Amino acid sequence: MTEAKPERGVKKLVRNLYIFLVKRPNFVMVAVYLFLWLASCVTAYFLFFRPWKAPLFQGDRIYLVEQPPHIRSFGPETIPTVNDLSPPRYAAWNRPLCTMGYAASLALFLILVCSDPGYTDRLSKDEQRLLSQFPADNQLYHDRECSTCKRTKPARSKHCKYCNTCVLRFDHHCVWLNNDIGLFNHGWFLLFVALHMAGLIYLSVAQVRIFASIMAPVLSDWANPVLLLNVGIYLTVHMIPFGIFLMFHSSFAITMTLFTVLHVYLICADVTTNEMGKRNAIKLDLKGGHRAYLLWDKSAAVSQVARLAGTQSSPLWDLLPEQYAEPEHGELAPKYFDITAEEAKRAFLFKPYTLGPAKNFARVVRSTRLRFDVRRAVRRLVAVQHVPFDGGR
Repeated sequence: MTEAKPERGVKKLVRNLYIFLVKRPNFVMVAVYLFLWLASCVTAYFLFFRPWKAPLFQGDRIYLVEQPPHIRSFGPETIPTVNDLSPPRYAAWNRPLCTMGYAASLALFLILVCSDPGYTDRLSKDEQRLLSQFPADNQLYHDRECSTCKRTKPARSKHCKYCNTCVLRFDHHCVWLNNDIGLFNHGWFLLFVALHMAGLIYLSVAQVRIFASIMAPVLSDWANPVLLLNVGIYLTVHMIPFGIFLMFHSSFAITMTLFTVLHVYLICADVTTNEMGKRNAIKLDLKGGHRAYLLWDKSAAVSQVARLAGTQSSPLWDLLPEQYAEPEHGELAPKYFDITAEEAKRAFLFKPYTLGPAKNFARVVRSTRLRFDVRRAVRRLVAVQHVPFDGGR
């Protein structure tokens, strides 16, 4: 047999980049977020914090170009007053509101990057009760240990391949934060995305209003060649970066609005992002028209199938003899019911943990804690998967 040739050149570089960016935790998306945050800060500074004005005299008319970009014209019969020539007076609360908004978004970002989402190997003795907070439903979750970290795997938890440990009520691993979203930081994450949604909508509306104010004199005096020339020069010089940032803010505003609405809905429905993916996979499986669906007799979903009351379940080798063989030594094995696709839909998509929208939302808020694990955050930023702790604190 010939030995495989070692990878060289571009192919090896692409493979190493793929492993670094996709297969391991890294700082890249954290750096991208900080860059976008800084770019948005600079835009807001020039919009709200650094006004200037430039009167232009053309014949018998005065054109006042202002930053934030407004253009106003005055005829020969009108004498501009001091107030007319002053920069636009935004409401007094715009500047402190922008300052507090950007500061709060950065603070929440740093909190989430360094937060402990609910690592099962960092629970104190008093917190060990959280391991049994949600009982196993024997549908999506079963009583067993994690095959990777060899610890008790609570219901609704998941072993994150990036953080290399199980996380309580695992929602998802956020690449922007380079951290997991779980039981202890889900509330902070919802506040984080809601704040970004509000801020991006605010900036987008402000920029649209500014653009409308630029075009207003053109629409009212479109036959004036001097005005058209001045506005054209201004748009060419200033509006290209302005338009880029308007597209940036508006597109992200739409994205963050949809993302925030999705997470509020999932929290109120008491379904995590991880569970949503699993449930969608079940729906696709049911649509596939498979011949048999099996329901374990210990599942909480047994009560969802009315015809199973008082019936006897069977072992797998009786239900699917072509797939399972009867054990030789008579070991005890779980028993299952053979159910129809419609019954499987009611059984496997049953949600046993929900308390109602308001109580579900309140439970997430009550579970949120200001809890940090800086050591693991630093290791993730340098693309090192941490080794789980030997025991609880």
